[in-house]
This record gives sequence, C-alpha cells and structure tokens, in this order.
Amino acid sequence: MILFAGPPGSGKSYQAQRLDEQQVAKWLSAGKLMRQTTDPEIIETIKKGKLVSMQAVVDTLVAALEQIPNDQQVIIDGFPRSPDQVVGLDELEASQQQSIEAIIHIKVSLEEALRRLAKRGRLDDSEETVRARYEMYQNEVVPAIEDVMHERGVMIEIDGHGSKEEVSKRIDQAISPYAN
Repeated sequence: MILFAGPPGSGKSYQAQRLDEQQVAKWLSAGKLMRQTTDPEIIETIKKGKLVSMQAVVDTLVAALEQIPNDQQVIIDGFPRSPDQVVGLDELEASQQQSIEAIIHIKVSLEEALRRLAKRGRLDDSEETVRARYEMYQNEVVPAIEDVMHERGVMIEIDGHGSKEEVSKRIDQAISPYAN
C-alpha cells in the first residue's frame, strides 16, 4: 500500500486518480468513500467540516480493500487525516496483511490550497473550513505522521507547488520503486 497525504488542496486525489487511470495502482479515496456514504452521522460530520471518526474511516477502507486483489498495488489518499487515524494505520495493515510501503506527503502552502479549492466548489471548501482543516492538518496530523512514518523510514515528501505535470513528475519518480 502507498498512502498519499497532504493538506486540503494539495492535489493528492488528482495525483492518485491519475495513477489509477494509468493502471499503476488502484486508487481509493478516503474522502470520496466518506462523501458517498449513506450514514447520517457521517454526513452530518462532513457538513460541519469535521473529521469522521477513525474507526468509521478504517472500517470503510477495509471494506473497500477487500474488493481489490491482494497482488494489486493500492494507493489510499486522504488517510490519515488526524492523529487518531495514524493509530488506525496498524489496524489497516493488519486487516490486509500488507504493509505500508510509502507515504507520499504532498506539501503546499495555505495560500496555494485556498487558491486551488476556490475553483473546486465543494460544500466543505468554504475559506473558513479550508483554513480550519489546513491548520489542524499542519498542527496535529503532520507531527503524528512524521513521528510514525519517519520511524518506519517510508515518508517521502513532495513539493506540491507548480503545475500538475511538474508535481506528477516528482511523484512518478518517488513511487517508481513501488509500482507494479
């Protein structure tokens, strides 16, 4: 498994979907899976711009992973998004009997994230919500991810600024050892 992490607006879903289309790996978006749910509690949590519980995300990802052949490389984007979700990484690995080979951490500034998300126009992309999610990500998630992933030696940081093509080249080079 390869994880794509980054603040809102970092382009992680675009990049992961691109790799799926190129048949490099199967793409699972934690956020997309959460937005497609019919669970009213999860829907309300998302509308408020808050993060869904770690267990709900892990359970949803495990169910989605069970539909993918074990020999296929998988990219999960948008997970972990909170410190408690970092703890959920162990449960995710154990359920799939696969280890996380790399975490691609795409870094962008708040200004760049706001500029990009203003174009997207999703309900949970108001400037206030994006600022809150970005700050929470920087202050809580980044330290948690760095502690766990640097310890494991699987963290790969990518500069997310520039054109989509420039960022794509950086990511392609970083994941080439892990591609099927």
